[in-house]
Amino acid sequence: MQFYQNKFSAMGSPCALNFYCSSPVKAQQIFSLVIKEVKRLEDKYSRYLANSLLSKINTSAGIQKVKIDHETFALLAYAEQAYQISDGLFDITTGVLRHIWDFKKQQIPSQIQIENSLQLVDWQLVEWQQDYIYLPVKGMEIDFGGIVKEYAADAVAALLKSKDIKHGLIDLGGDIHVLGPDIHNKPWPIAIRSPQTPAKLRKNQKNQTTHIFEQKQPEAPQKALANIAMTHGGLASSGDYERNFIVKGKKYSHLLHPKTGWPVHGLSAVSVWCEQCVMAGTIATISMLKQEEGIAWLNELEIPYVAMDHVGGTYQHSS
Repeated sequence: MQFYQNKFSAMGSPCALNFYCSSPVKAQQIFSLVIKEVKRLEDKYSRYLANSLLSKINTSAGIQKVKIDHETFALLAYAEQAYQISDGLFDITTGVLRHIWDFKKQQIPSQIQIENSLQLVDWQLVEWQQDYIYLPVKGMEIDFGGIVKEYAADAVAALLKSKDIKHGLIDLGGDIHVLGPDIHNKPWPIAIRSPQTPAKLRKNQKNQTTHIFEQKQPEAPQKALANIAMTHGGLASSGDYERNFIVKGKKYSHLLHPKTGWPVHGLSAVSVWCEQCVMAGTIATISMLKQEEGIAWLNELEIPYVAMDHVGGTYQHSS
């Protein structure tokens, strides 16, 4: 068995596939299948691609129903579950708010703009069944941005399992799924980057993801929120430090509250590990959206996590 690694870009993020395989020919075949699968999901669910199914759903808002397949129905059902367990905080119709919050121009929208946009935010208005979805108000949008990359990591893991790969790590822009320990039966070392790492340093690093896998040595302790060892399952994060701007000393992040339309405040970063990466990502996001109540909610779930609040306090639970 030999170690193989392939780095590539997908879904707007640096990605890496790491695994042990019996031959270079099989490894190359697996690389090709993985990239094809990730591209399939990106082409289907990206809000940035005009021909994606997601774009078709959004441009049909207030006009007509859009036919969907079983995979999309399953993702919608998952979004419904996330909406329910979060008491309406995890709402995939909040993507419309990005039109008024421009993090490149670093402009704060007016309260009137926010209130107008909030009229288009309500998952419960969306009509969906096994074979169609309909957004009843023109201008409404759904966004799988908080689900699809994590879902893709799990899909790649399933693909590797089907090819009898038992030792591997999938990293899709910091959303991770681990398949067993390494070939020597040792866990994969993963560093969870601290939100206090200077932005300049983050940009200069080759891998700009929240999580860093390095075969020899994880990230230096002073730059990491935590260093963990994984032998299986998914790991995902949510934070306010990758996309934000500061005005008059106040930070405004891309994580927007579905009830107020304003960026959340309370926690700076949360990383969660579960059996599935998609569940880890959802729980991390919900805890951020719960703001000051996020840590208490995580503790109630009794799942492994590490978090930092906006004043630098750290919290952790391990099973």
